[in-house]
Amino acid sequence: ILLKPDFEDISFFSDQIIWFKKSNKWGLINKSLERLIENQYDEVKQAPKSLYIVKTSGKFGLINQYGKILINPQFDTICVSNFTSHLIKNEGKAGLIDDSGRTIITPEFDDIIVISNEIALIWKNNKIGIYNALENRISNFQFDYISYFSKGMSLSQSEGNWAFINSKGDVINQPLQDFEIVEGFNNGMAKILQNNRWGIIDSTGRILLPPQFDDIDTILHQIAIVKINQKYGLVDISGKKILDFQYEKINPF
Repeated sequence: ILLKPDFEDISFFSDQIIWFKKSNKWGLINKSLERLIENQYDEVKQAPKSLYIVKTSGKFGLINQYGKILINPQFDTICVSNFTSHLIKNEGKAGLIDDSGRTIITPEFDDIIVISNEIALIWKNNKIGIYNALENRISNFQFDYISYFSKGMSLSQSEGNWAFINSKGDVINQPLQDFEIVEGFNNGMAKILQNNRWGIIDSTGRILLPPQFDDIDTILHQIAIVKINQKYGLVDISGKKILDFQYEKINPF
């Protein structure tokens, strides 16, 4: 018998530690059956990166796979990401911690979304700023919208103006004021809407494919699925027709 049957529950989350439940509280033992943490937590939840979120008295903390307490329960929310920083919240305000439990950003912002090891989007007073982990700084809160990043660049909107930005939040070209909508930024290209017609620009704002289509469904491998007069066809980004406009639908390839 490895464990005497005196526990209410046991969870084997890894080959290093065993969570046990006794007197309705969770504790931790190692594979040598030594108690690392006495039963004291109301809840234990496995998180990414071999971390464990624990709860007691309504507050959450963080423990690593070896039973080391990284953060004593003190936050209203902890959300562990697959990246190197993780969301924490207290009294409705958001901050960030790193893998070791060190506070990177104190909880003082409206919301935070971690999107990579380098970048997190931060909301304050309905405006968005960018946290750049490599420089450990937050940009000005000036954006109303920021799309996903592709090759270190993203599409942003501020006060109705569209512009491309880098991972520091710097605008890297003049605002794209001639277009009603700019969207779908990927691989250095984006769709544009001008006078109810769709086209394609590159990350400098240069028009690759003039606005002439009813719709642009997908841009992939320098080829776009486009629509004219209710029919779909294929063109490359120079405008050369690859497939006639005769199809009800073309699936991305």
